[in-house]
Amino acid sequence: MVQQTILNEAQSEYNHISIIGLRKKGGGKGARETAATKLENARKQLEQTQVLLDAAQAAHNIAADHETAAHALALPATGNLLDQFERDAMAARLREEERIRHERERQETQVKAQVEAAEHEEAARVLAETLMQEQLARDMAAAQMQEDERVRHEKEEQEVQAKAQAEAAKCEEAARVLAETLMQEQLARDAAAAQMQEDECVRREKEEQEVQAKAQAEAAKREEVTCAENLRQEQLAAAAKLREEEANDKAVPDNKKSEKSKKKRPCVVNSSDLDGSSTDEDEEGDGDGENLSKAELRKREREWFLSI
Repeated sequence: MVQQTILNEAQSEYNHISIIGLRKKGGGKGARETAATKLENARKQLEQTQVLLDAAQAAHNIAADHETAAHALALPATGNLLDQFERDAMAARLREEERIRHERERQETQVKAQVEAAEHEEAARVLAETLMQEQLARDMAAAQMQEDERVRHEKEEQEVQAKAQAEAAKCEEAARVLAETLMQEQLARDAAAAQMQEDECVRREKEEQEVQAKAQAEAAKREEVTCAENLRQEQLAAAAKLREEEANDKAVPDNKKSEKSKKKRPCVVNSSDLDGSSTDEDEEGDGDGENLSKAELRKREREWFLSI
């Protein structure tokens, strides 16, 4: 009975620790192992005690049989009282053995029930731990999936931002290049316009210079023509005057004509004198002195005209 009490206490302790461990979701593993060890030791002690009890009961039964046999041999075999006593003793022994057997069976059944309950509790605990571990694994997998999804979203957002930044930079670069191109084109147009204006100014200046040169040339030509005309008029006037003086010289004596021509003859020559020709009046003369003076005079007049 003492061993049965120890076994019951060990079983209660193990069940209590198992329930606490289940409530703590896997905690108290060492305590459960200690309680399971105590339960196993109690079971072994109970089995050993049961073996000893069985051996003692067998010895007691043998001793009782021997004692009964001794009494049967010592007492006369013809008495009804002895037979009744033996039958009572045998019945009592049989009842005791039946009681002991029932008690032993009850204890064995109780131990088996406790063992089965402990096994069921252990299986339930293991199942609960397995389910809990599976739930934890699922939770961890879900958390990992959420983390992977978050990382993927962050990566996608970063990629989108990088693409947007790259597109923005590309657009900015294109805008800058376009602005530079437009500015260069504008500068080229401005330079072309300035060059055209410069060319137009140069052309106008050149035209003005050409016009001025033409005007100057025409003015010089007109002046030259005017000078030539004036010179021709002066020559004609001088020739006319010379002819008039020669005509007057023919009407006076030769000695006076020579002196008069030296005094009054102007220093001009006509167009015939410029060509080296002489009039009939010049070729005529009364003497060598008069012809020489005329030739000398014509020579001087020609030199003077050429100097002009």
